[in-house]
Amino acid sequence: MYDALSFRCWNTMQFSGIYDAERVGIMAQDIQKNTASFLSQIKKHVPGIAAVMIIAAGAVMLSRFIGEQLMGFDESPVSSVMISLLMGIILGNLVALPAALQPGIRFSVKTILRIGIALLGLRLSIASAAYVGLTALPLVLITVIGALLIVTALSRMLNISKTLGTLIAVGTSICGVSAIAAAGPAIDASDEEMSYAVTTITVFGMAALLVYPVIAHWVFRGDGALAGYFLGTAVHDTSQVTGAALMYAQVYGSPEVLEIAMVTKLLRNLLMAVLIPYISLKYSRSKMTASSGLRTSLKYIPGFVIWFAALSAVRTLGDLSLQSAGNILGVLSSEVWMEGISFLSRTAVFLLVAALAAVGLRTSLKDLAVLGVKPFLTGFAAAAVVGLLSTAFLHLVFPLL
Repeated sequence: MYDALSFRCWNTMQFSGIYDAERVGIMAQDIQKNTASFLSQIKKHVPGIAAVMIIAAGAVMLSRFIGEQLMGFDESPVSSVMISLLMGIILGNLVALPAALQPGIRFSVKTILRIGIALLGLRLSIASAAYVGLTALPLVLITVIGALLIVTALSRMLNISKTLGTLIAVGTSICGVSAIAAAGPAIDASDEEMSYAVTTITVFGMAALLVYPVIAHWVFRGDGALAGYFLGTAVHDTSQVTGAALMYAQVYGSPEVLEIAMVTKLLRNLLMAVLIPYISLKYSRSKMTASSGLRTSLKYIPGFVIWFAALSAVRTLGDLSLQSAGNILGVLSSEVWMEGISFLSRTAVFLLVAALAAVGLRTSLKDLAVLGVKPFLTGFAAAAVVGLLSTAFLHLVFPLL
């Protein structure tokens, strides 16, 4: 009996050992497959990312050469953002880009841009971000609501479809292409209408990116704070606001413009969580319950907004730790902390320059030909309305707050 029991135990152990070996083998195969897939994805993105980074580096060097060597300034007033964007547009429209570059370029427009914006959170404490946000809130509400009402009414006057007019109004007032992409399915917009809206927003947003920094400097007489609030509300897409604010900061030596413009724009982005579900309900395309409406609202909060706030919290906690203990966690000195912040800030700026190069590479001038006159006029009016509302508020109401 003992021998039989021993045999069964030994046999069970043997079987268990074989079974465990098979499981380990299967797990190893899965890890190998996942690793191979991950490396394949990286390999697929590398060419496009490398091309974008080369353009960005070239734009930075050209900016310094023109401003410091040719013009004689200690710090170049020529914006590397503008050069990077224009280089991207020229290359993207004159040269047939290889298909191998496209995944990396798309990655740069979406992910690298968002990483750069998130890293900007390290430049701003929570208190400063909250102050800017609360100060900008009335301006953001006025421009968003005003643009939605006026542009929607104008689209009816021009006999543009209700859905196309709404898409242009949403893209102009809230968050550019991202808002159009979110609102389109909510109102059953056609692919053609979404394409028209995206092209219209892109065209006038790009124009604002290049022109509004100069206009803001002139209209607000060099006041960087007012210029930041203006750029954060009057320019459409997040990438375009980033480019315009960075261009202003580089040309006119006002670093605060970038932080103010980005916080203001991120506040506009957050409104998607309220307005997109509202638009969906208004068009009777959704049967959301209260709970599902909340879940739908939360999904429209961009992830990079959360990361921006999180890194701003890291900056705040680090600064407070330095003030109270003279170091961070007993390890980092104030010199190391500030050098790290400075390095990541420069990294954020370079990533934004690279992202704008990718935006330029993806901007097709041929798309202008497919725009009808009416959507073009609506887009122009939308851009003008938001710009005028922002300017009027900052001149007339803002001083009273």
